[in-house]
Amino acid sequence: MRGQGRPLREVRAAIDAKYGASGPATPTPLPR
Repeated sequence: MRGQGRPLREVRAAIDAKYGASGPATPTPLPR
């Protein structure tokens, strides 16, 4: 699931909701 064509904000929000803001250091979905 890559944030292609998606703003970093949306991708980060999705990751936050999936992994949780207070979760493990997740790798950046997009190097943008």
